[in-house]
Amino acid sequence: MYRLEWGGDKVMSEYEQKVKEKFPNLKYDEFLTIDNSQQRLAIDDLSYKYPKLRSQFQDAIELFVLACKGFTNVYSVEDLAFNLSKNINCFLRGLNPDETILVFPGEGAKQVQSQIPTSISEIFKNINIEVRRQLAPNMAVMGVNIMTPSSVIKKLLPSKITTCILLDDVITTGATAFAIKDTVDERSKFDWQAASWMMLSPLQVKNRKDDDLRSGLSGYSRTITGLIYQGESGIPANNSLSTFAGSGPKSESVITRYREKYVENQLVFTEAIMQLRRLINE
Repeated sequence: MYRLEWGGDKVMSEYEQKVKEKFPNLKYDEFLTIDNSQQRLAIDDLSYKYPKLRSQFQDAIELFVLACKGFTNVYSVEDLAFNLSKNINCFLRGLNPDETILVFPGEGAKQVQSQIPTSISEIFKNINIEVRRQLAPNMAVMGVNIMTPSSVIKKLLPSKITTCILLDDVITTGATAFAIKDTVDERSKFDWQAASWMMLSPLQVKNRKDDDLRSGLSGYSRTITGLIYQGESGIPANNSLSTFAGSGPKSESVITRYREKYVENQLVFTEAIMQLRRLINE
């Protein structure tokens, strides 16, 4: 079954109740409880880049999900950006633009930045910080290296900064958020807040740091996200289609693991990958 629509649980699950109780400073639009054996997530981060080829991309996505077991919830960049934008203005209300900076870490955050309303991006100063994530064999983030020199970062910060807003596409373990905060704000002088398109339920983050502020991210006073996803038996798969269309070591590793765990029809899956790759090279 193929699901493209934005949606979540209509009845509050036990997991969602726990999140609401434990993390009152974590706000979200949708909460999705996932049966890991039958359901996974994917982000269509390709179609919006090639508007003239949108129908062809949809055909390739149809093949992709038909080749896999169970359900695939595919969310477009446009839908994810829209759901965050509904609340971001309220989230930023009351902040002084001269004392606030928007921080975009890594490649995924560049897409978030490109979709931020100009009414926000033109008012608030923003910086990009390059990161390199250390991945385990199962593609979980084990650590993060900040590639942008700290001296460069410091030069980009406003002189009277009081608040840092981290914006990312997906927050999972929080490793990137912690690494960015520790690099930019070694003495913890600033108020840190976070916003994202999606977020793994903090209930599933192993060895999670103490969260005194109860935002779902240690050291962050508030977090806002469009969608929280919670697996019933482990962390759900959540991959960008651009990863499947790629041909580098990371892409090949993800594809191999995906074939082993989630693919039911290998021939159809191969054809879907080939179609995605052809489309981005046209």
